[in-house]
Amino acid sequence: MANSLGARNTAIGTAALLNATDGTDNTAVGRNSSFAFTLGSFNTSVGNSSLDKLVEGSFNAAGGGVALTALTAGDGNTAFGYSAGSNITSGSNNICIGRSATTSSATSSNELVIGNSAISTMRIPGLGFSTVGVATGKILSWNATGGPNSTGGFQWVDVAANLATPATTGVMFGLTNNNTTNTALGVNAGAAFATGADAATTAEGNTAIGRTALFTTTTGDNNTAIGHQTLF
Repeated sequence: MANSLGARNTAIGTAALLNATDGTDNTAVGRNSSFAFTLGSFNTSVGNSSLDKLVEGSFNAAGGGVALTALTAGDGNTAFGYSAGSNITSGSNNICIGRSATTSSATSSNELVIGNSAISTMRIPGLGFSTVGVATGKILSWNATGGPNSTGGFQWVDVAANLATPATTGVMFGLTNNNTTNTALGVNAGAAFATGADAATTAEGNTAIGRTALFTTTTGDNNTAIGHQTLF
């Protein structure tokens, strides 16, 4: 470590923080960890060649071999897992968790990435949330009285069936559309135009957000209702 002006820096491993000349409170553990670093504070890199190309930056954390290995300038990036965030060159405030979890581009900022492109299922057992076996055409809802997944938890609702007979409990966590460009979010929102049978309504371009918003609309166009029973 060539540090001449910095303070409270820690380097463990061959060539860790080798080129640091200024900076405080940086920690590098592993061969070539933070190798090119010269200026910045509160960076942490653990793993072979983690954060090894960063020249200037602060508040970055890399845990895992070659994590954030391409980053040359940026602040506040967090990457945990082998090769996590390894495509980022100049972004800031990104969070990448898991092996090869990478952002959408080399210069992306403010992204949260969990897992790589091979991940196809998400589960939160405590909330009864799972995408295991979920078919297409489903929408996520919260059922306070119990549902297929747990007593009081998330459940997947068939979009077509929900449009035909709108839910009476819970709040939808997604947007539903029928074929006439109407959008409804909430219990019984847009119930009249969200029948699933386009022949029964000529309403188009309406947006209903909230319980029973635009409840009776069948022929109006381009209306927007936000809140409980608005434009009922």
